[in-house]
Amino acid sequence: MRLNNLSFLLLLIFLWFNFSCSVISHNSGYDANPVFTPFHEKAGEIKASAGYGRVLGIQANASYSLSNHFALMGGGVYNHQTISTVGFFNPVYFKMKSHYAEGAIGYYFSLPGKVFTQVEIFAGLGTGVLHKKTDSDQDFSSYQEWRSKFKKPFLQISVRKSAADNLEVGFANRLSVVRFRALNYTAYADTARYRKIGTLITEPVLVVSYGKLLKATSQMGVAIPLTKALKTSSGTSFSNASILFQLGIKYTFR
Repeated sequence: MRLNNLSFLLLLIFLWFNFSCSVISHNSGYDANPVFTPFHEKAGEIKASAGYGRVLGIQANASYSLSNHFALMGGGVYNHQTISTVGFFNPVYFKMKSHYAEGAIGYYFSLPGKVFTQVEIFAGLGTGVLHKKTDSDQDFSSYQEWRSKFKKPFLQISVRKSAADNLEVGFANRLSVVRFRALNYTAYADTARYRKIGTLITEPVLVVSYGKLLKATSQMGVAIPLTKALKTSSGTSFSNASILFQLGIKYTFR
């Protein structure tokens, strides 16, 4: 790998990490899980990944290519931690007790000689539970609290461009319908209570990876609600937007 490629990758990871620590959402009842882009090439491959996404927690995924075009994938997120953000803005403290699981079936194909050499399309279903407290004080004396239970049908389209020296750049967009069985918000005298309500969210993500069978990966994106913002009891609008960030590894078993 050339030095300029390595320097670019390290700089990108550093900038993404600092950005993610500074602009993480602290007022959302939905935190998007990082996307999994296995990019299968042939039948019989098993691809596994693991990563850490700051307030998004620890994620693990695996996928298996049933044939030269079809694949199955599954995975989840475990997020029980207390952390604080750092960076350009004031710190925000988080207490998280959340988890999420998903499964999907996908179709993939290659495009030799094109700008993007690989395309994957996955359709799946996820389910999650979120319990999050946030505050600007470390003692959580005046916190905001979110509690939600949701299911998430999604459609994910990913493309890959191979660069020199095992450096790959991928782009993914996941369209999700987050259907809340329960969504509760509490802060001071302000509250929000919703049942059986849905939100359409688009989640574009940039993925950079380096390596052969074992790849170091980094991704950055954002969850953007496409439907009308919900309101608290006092009429304050809020939307279920969040930053997607993860550093991790991916391995291919052949």
